[in-house]
Amino acid sequence: MFAVLRRVTGIRRTVALRRTGGRGAEGGPQAVVVPIVRMDAAAVAALAAARDMGGRAIAVHVTRPGERAVRDALVDAWDAAGVDAPLSVVFDERDRLVEALATFVRGLPERRVAVLVPAAADPARGRGRHDVLVEALRAEGCALLVVRAEAAAPPPPARDPLVTAA
Repeated sequence: MFAVLRRVTGIRRTVALRRTGGRGAEGGPQAVVVPIVRMDAAAVAALAAARDMGGRAIAVHVTRPGERAVRDALVDAWDAAGVDAPLSVVFDERDRLVEALATFVRGLPERRVAVLVPAAADPARGRGRHDVLVEALRAEGCALLVVRAEAAAPPPPARDPLVTAA
């Protein structure tokens, strides 16, 4: 805690300055970036969590120039879902997904940006692209928040049909 005494037009004022640990006065992120691969329950849950965190929620889809059909399908699903957040499409020429995403995050005008990564669809299948993305973004120095989507209820077990003799 620092105190500064200053004379302003004959009146003494005391001003207190707080150290905020580099997070700013508000403490939360000014923007939350959500990488989107496909529109599924995990992506919708991550976007809802991003809106709840405050600041600007931005969805980002990193694509290669040859993946036009995948990109168009994602944009159509995005429009059908009615999500209230902008979708940015970043083209990656060199097949470096993480570098393209980290460059996008660094180029934002906000100073405090969090990257909220949707949870892997099936955590039982082991290490996948989701885990690689999380580790690589952490290595690039991005602040990460990982959100787990709620698992859908399993379907009821199939019953054997009742067999009756006629």
